[in-house]
Amino acid sequence: SLQESLNARAGRLALLRDTTVQGHDVFGVAGAPTVVVCDREARVQAFKVGHDPQIGEFLPALVGELLAGRNPAGELRRVVAEEAAVYQRRLAAALLENASDLIALPTVKLQPARDPAQLRMRTLWTTREIASPGNILVIDGPQGAQILVHDHAKDWRTLVVLTPEGKVVERRSLPVPSTAAVALLRSAEDADGRRWYVGSARLAKQAYVFDDRWQLHAAFPPEGTPHEGISDFQLVDFKGDGQLQLCVGFWGLLGVHGAGLDGQGQWVNRQLSPIVSLAVSPPNEAGWRRLLATSDQGQLLAINAFGKHDPPKQVGQYAITHLFASSFTGPQDATYMGVAALVDGSPVGVPLSATLDALDWELPLAAGTHQNQIQWAISGDVLGGKTGQWIFAAPDGTIGLVAADASFADSFSLGEELTGVAVAQVGNRPALLVATKTSVRAIELLRRAGPAPR
Repeated sequence: SLQESLNARAGRLALLRDTTVQGHDVFGVAGAPTVVVCDREARVQAFKVGHDPQIGEFLPALVGELLAGRNPAGELRRVVAEEAAVYQRRLAAALLENASDLIALPTVKLQPARDPAQLRMRTLWTTREIASPGNILVIDGPQGAQILVHDHAKDWRTLVVLTPEGKVVERRSLPVPSTAAVALLRSAEDADGRRWYVGSARLAKQAYVFDDRWQLHAAFPPEGTPHEGISDFQLVDFKGDGQLQLCVGFWGLLGVHGAGLDGQGQWVNRQLSPIVSLAVSPPNEAGWRRLLATSDQGQLLAINAFGKHDPPKQVGQYAITHLFASSFTGPQDATYMGVAALVDGSPVGVPLSATLDALDWELPLAAGTHQNQIQWAISGDVLGGKTGQWIFAAPDGTIGLVAADASFADSFSLGEELTGVAVAQVGNRPALLVATKTSVRAIELLRRAGPAPR
């Protein structure tokens, strides 16, 4: 047994128990039980939070390695560092012009155009004045919505501003380095009602903070910081007081970093790595929010304003790799939408409650990988009812909708590759904005006559 194994080595081990919970107050250990193993040189060799059914096998083996004078954690770090170095060399080679070892993503066959089965679809407007449309951000204001569309025809720094009627009113080049990539924007208002924007892209080196006049205010992380690329980022009002934080998740081992709008780092959390996605929770009764992180390990990590985290959460039998938070106003059943893979590898949408528990339904998703940087899962109300919808843009060009209470689901296809989706008010009606490689259009979706489908 574990006890017998440790007793046999009692003369060569120092066993300490934290009976006064000093680990929580002094070292910020979030959960119990926690097992910490150090070697003779006080180097941490293991740090396990929570119950581990394999501890009886793991711990004696580790202790045996340490008593033999070996440094297993150091060896693991060496192997990881070597693998990271190899990855960096391959990434650098892939960025070279005319590189011969570029690996293309598998091509996904586009579905032919088809109408939804239970909805009527009407195009309100279409614009082809944007050469290469990308992601769409809608900013609501007293004068109506402002629609910001990325244009990647010449570079990764251009924004096109549309009116709710689809008219181009401005083209803007973001004041970032010529080598920078901005494929996605997040936005929020501070305590003074001033709007801020953060832009970056998957695998980018920095996230850029812009003020309400689109002046570059800061960049994070500092230029030259070694890492394997940004995976996701969010602009978070943790305490509901308008004090915004920039939160950035990284591929590799850097975890999640929190910074001020001035680009100064405030905290680091490396509990999970690599980070795949970040989402922001709705406010609780006190008005506080949490940042929710996912990784390829399939667990959810809730992080507070100080970078401290709750114990990682496993959602039933699902390994959640992506998590999206709803933009619905008012209580909804599916506050979050997770994405996991079934045993056969097929992706599935996993609706989660406000407490991050799986609901009793799931949504099959189209397989494949997007060939662009589309924000492919969003939420909103495009049907003008009491229940919001989750909207998925699939790699095969299919757009799927499902009500947050699972009372309704439908899908359709435009027969084109999708590059951006958003929800906006066009006139006095809700509309789905869809960007493809050649156009941006506003689509009105109406329920067909008859009883509401279920």
